[in-house]
Amino acid sequence: MIGVIKAFYESDEKNVILAEVQVKQEQKNENGISCLVETNRLKTMPISVLSKYTVTSVIEDKPEKDSTVPQISIPVNLFIDDTSTNVSKRWQPLHCAQIQLAGVPLQYRNNETYSSFLGASEHASVMSISKLILQDIKSTQQIPIETFDANTKTCITFRMEVASLIADFNMLSLACNHAGATT
Repeated sequence: MIGVIKAFYESDEKNVILAEVQVKQEQKNENGISCLVETNRLKTMPISVLSKYTVTSVIEDKPEKDSTVPQISIPVNLFIDDTSTNVSKRWQPLHCAQIQLAGVPLQYRNNETYSSFLGASEHASVMSISKLILQDIKSTQQIPIETFDANTKTCITFRMEVASLIADFNMLSLACNHAGATT
């Protein structure tokens, strides 16, 4: 089976990281060349049974640079919340946003090393902060970020996608009411 990882999950019963994979099907086109076709099937499986599969491009009108640079998709979890900056008993909200890789194991999720602070404001609403962050994440879909992978000593490009939005009930309600259920 060939597919693309769309999201990561952690199984509570087995303490195993699972990957949700969108299945690709191999077919031959009218010229007899094998190609991968996207299907609507999603399959969830332990990440330990997955392996890397490299697809070689046969499209000739793409520049050579695009076909040789690996493209990586990075699913992330976005955290939004408000906290109080009060000194007295009066509520003064400070709206905060953080990000974390979606596949971080449960025992490391509360460690500050694995979370990145994105922004906070006493004056801007949490929705305006989130909107800016989501615009930046969506921009990587059109224009991937080029960087250097020190492990493989090669140039790579990556795109980000939001795997989940994590918030308490009040923040989640606010996000759904202002952004819509399908956003």
